[in-house]
Amino acid sequence: GGLNLPDIRGDVDITGLRLSGLHLEKPVLSVVPNTGLNVKTPGVELQVRGNWRYNGWIAVTGSLTLTSKLDLSVTAGAYADMVNKRFATVPKGCSVSYRSFSIDLNNAFYSWIVSFFED
Repeated sequence: GGLNLPDIRGDVDITGLRLSGLHLEKPVLSVVPNTGLNVKTPGVELQVRGNWRYNGWIAVTGSLTLTSKLDLSVTAGAYADMVNKRFATVPKGCSVSYRSFSIDLNNAFYSWIVSFFED
């Protein structure tokens, strides 16, 4: 399983991106006076895996792992739509605060070279 993400092309191509991990803490729901509802989800952790390729004078390829921890907050207004006879929401705001962000780049050739110098 997982969610496929679009490729990124340029001097460095990033391909085969896939959301490989997602952890959500328990959300906190609160009422915002004269606005609607707010949902805060602290401690969202996500991991994305994929491949990279440097398109310079020599092609270098490898895999990558992106790990991020963040806090997410969404505020929405709510009302009864009497014409369409349904409950509806209106977005009022969204914020993301990053706690941490890391990218690990791996390359088999360079890892092999480094292994000669390790104990």
